[in-house]
Amino acid sequence: MCLLAVLYKTLPSHPIVLAANRDELHDRQGSLPEVWERTGTRFLAPKDCRAGGTWIGLNEHQMAAAITNRAEPRAPVGVRSRGLLTVDVLGSLSPAQAARLVKDEVARSTCNGFNLFCAGPDEGFIAHYDGELEITPLESGVYVIGNRDLNDMTCWKVARTHALLERMDGTEPEGLVAGLKTMLADHARPGPADNWAGNDDEPICVHGEKNGTLSSTIMLVGRGEESTIYLHSQGSPCTTRYERCG
Repeated sequence: MCLLAVLYKTLPSHPIVLAANRDELHDRQGSLPEVWERTGTRFLAPKDCRAGGTWIGLNEHQMAAAITNRAEPRAPVGVRSRGLLTVDVLGSLSPAQAARLVKDEVARSTCNGFNLFCAGPDEGFIAHYDGELEITPLESGVYVIGNRDLNDMTCWKVARTHALLERMDGTEPEGLVAGLKTMLADHARPGPADNWAGNDDEPICVHGEKNGTLSSTIMLVGRGEESTIYLHSQGSPCTTRYERCG
């Protein structure tokens, strides 16, 4: 289950703080972040080597977008990859334009379920689709997304991430980056003292036989490229160094 963790408009110097782990089958690798162009807009994003889309990126208008799959008992087969929707969104000029694009795509196409985060320094939204589309405008705060609903505290990974992220809220950029790296590499599972009664106990950083955390990304997005920090770990964040991109 992929993970998105967001601090939105809580750090004055960087209105968007986004931390993400990509959990996938071991044979579904992604590339390092590279420069793309869509409808005249350039953006920096890794590529899903199988389906050709992306799960996370940042465009030249300082707009970030990221997507997770929603858990579905019977997902449609043979439909367009959700990562290609992220590519389209990153080609938008603004979150408002991106929201219209998402509505149009869902209206005209069969889609698998998704959770999509999209934000610029001044506005943003989270879109949930599971047969019905719901778009929630973003206010300042802490947001964590897995493969169910926003801030779903019945999911251990989401609940633990939310708790760790809240402790970092207000931290200056250098300390925040260090804290996010530690959070994304966390292997803790619920213990007796947690009295956990949620749906699952998957940790933040996953090491499974068939799937695991294949890469990790941290963004601190300022109002200009010069202040933005984009870091990517091309492997498990507990063992692989983050490199600066862009």
